Amino acid sequence: MEKRRPEILAPAGNPEKLEAAVRSGCDGVYLGLKELSARSYAGNFSTDELREAVKYCRARNVKTYLAMNTLVTDDELPHTVQLIKEAAKTGIDAVIVQDLGILKIWREVCPDVKLNASTQMTVTDISGEKAAAKLGITRVVLPRELSEKEIEIMNAGIVDTEVFIHGALCVSVSGTCLLSSFIGARSGNRGKCAQPCRLDSVCKGRHYALSLKDMSLIEKLPELEKAGVSSLKIEGRMKRPEYVSEAVSDSVKSLNGENFETETLKNVFSRQGFTDGYFTGKRNISMFGHRSKDDVENSGSEFGKIHENYRRERQSVKISFFLSEEEKNGEKFAVLTASDGKNTVSAEEKCGVNEYGKNLISSKLNKTGGTIYIPENIVCPEKIRISPGQISDLRRKVLDSLTEKREKIPDRKINDFNLVLNSACRKNIDDIRLRFEKTEQIFDRSEKIILPIDEIISNPHISEKYFVSAELPFVTFPSDEENLKVKLEKLKSAGITDVYADNISNAYLAAEKGFKVHGGHGLNVLNSVAASEYGKLGIDDLTSSVELNFEKFKMMRSRCDIPLGIICYGHIPLMTFRSCPARTEKGCSGCTGLSDLNDRTGRIFKIICRNKKFSQLLNSEPLFVEKDKLPPSDFQTLYFTYETKEECEHIYDLFIKGKTIEGKKTRGLYYRELL
Repeated sequence: MEKRRPEILAPAGNPEKLEAAVRSGCDGVYLGLKELSARSYAGNFSTDELREAVKYCRARNVKTYLAMNTLVTDDELPHTVQLIKEAAKTGIDAVIVQDLGILKIWREVCPDVKLNASTQMTVTDISGEKAAAKLGITRVVLPRELSEKEIEIMNAGIVDTEVFIHGALCVSVSGTCLLSSFIGARSGNRGKCAQPCRLDSVCKGRHYALSLKDMSLIEKLPELEKAGVSSLKIEGRMKRPEYVSEAVSDSVKSLNGENFETETLKNVFSRQGFTDGYFTGKRNISMFGHRSKDDVENSGSEFGKIHENYRRERQSVKISFFLSEEEKNGEKFAVLTASDGKNTVSAEEKCGVNEYGKNLISSKLNKTGGTIYIPENIVCPEKIRISPGQISDLRRKVLDSLTEKREKIPDRKINDFNLVLNSACRKNIDDIRLRFEKTEQIFDRSEKIILPIDEIISNPHISEKYFVSAELPFVTFPSDEENLKVKLEKLKSAGITDVYADNISNAYLAAEKGFKVHGGHGLNVLNSVAASEYGKLGIDDLTSSVELNFEKFKMMRSRCDIPLGIICYGHIPLMTFRSCPARTEKGCSGCTGLSDLNDRTGRIFKIICRNKKFSQLLNSEPLFVEKDKLPPSDFQTLYFTYETKEECEHIYDLFIKGKTIEGKKTRGLYYRELL
């Protein structure tokens, strides 16, 4: 893949922020519609406003990326198709997607629009990039959690890469957070995150244990360019235009090798300063911080000064002027032609009596202040019979015409998308699967068993007694991928044929290695089109997202062309951490692998360690739905984590008998309308 200077990609939450980004020197902007945007609380754009934004950017050599990076349900698909058709006509350069259903619709409706994988798709390693490429994706937005070395690994030439260089850090790996959903039915996967992680929570005596400082890699842009990154992305569609302007300006200076300082940007917005902990691999408690009173008080002091940076139009388009005198039907005309190298326009004025010299005429043509144009070449005769006022009129006419040409939206063929309904009449299948954390939890009446891959490798003879499937890591980072391949070979040697994958990377890798792949709930599948796309990647069946309510589950299953199951019990993982909140100043020393986190309401969540590669926040209350209250499904999973063997068996017996468990429990989002 040809190496080129990376673009600086800026957030544009509304037209004012768009203007601030472009006038400050960005190469591209990403923006959302008022629907299907992962930042639904930003102002965003209607389709008409989006079209005008694209025209504005095209005139200024700035690319536009539409963020349609949310998940949709089957009942929302018809409207989604219509919205995509309208958006495709606006002239956007690319679309950023999370949902494989939305991806497929875009691919068929408008193949001319490039497809970018959102960081919410959780493409965390080379196998994920291969899966993305197979789906038609040309660029992947990498997880914020990668180190410099891992970013280099991901630039293997399979797809282009985009890296976040400044802005907010979610403590959970992107695409793996359900905390806002389970607390308030406001889904981060659908752009409605309530950010409960920013509220005070306590772990091992440390407050705000789920809040990270903002990241800043602006000083590292030369290193990222050297690593082969295609796009340098600034987070912040919901932040002020002054923030956008300053972040873009600093990034331009850094990439150009110019001096800059980030103190102004820190004052505009930060959470007790910035961190580069993921990039450097120093994932310790210094990464944590929250929005303090001092941070708020410092922010207002910089706004006026920054506003001056983008108050005026930025001259960025080089042009040439050619002025000549021509005769038409016995009359003399002054003809002014302007060219930007691709587009050429002309205008004319009837000549007068008086002659004016070249220097005066050139000075008038040079007056392009307040426009986007910079005259780099002016050709005109030594003398011409046209007044300075006429020259100014000609200049305005040709520049207006040139802008109109530059703004022109390309014609694109828009195809129909046929929402084929499977409408299969499928009965309930009594297929119970039991997911255990440890082998010692297994009881004698266990049926189909799912165990973490490391637990199976440590107990290779378990498959002689039970039908065992291996659960692959919830996330796999580039530094661990080769090790996972070795473990998969060990599974084969032990006769294990089935694996569970909760991310696109491991699903693709396992299918490539010849395993029967079961898609876990971590894939966040909410619609049948997405399910079908995962099927094409080699997935045999799917556990639906725990964000999908039962009415919409029934609709999805009736249209699905692969089997679809439900998690019926479990302390559901709500967050996945690479910077563990349970870590202390001593690191992992003294940690048992199971820690408590208390939120401000008194709820106690468990943080469970996954072999020191990552950790997960488990819901404080177990999800439980009685067997007779389930909709028809192809299989049902009981998801055990830290329960004892006796507790596992007791819960299983209650479920089989159609009874409920004792104590506090939740039905999650199965009976709620997800926002």
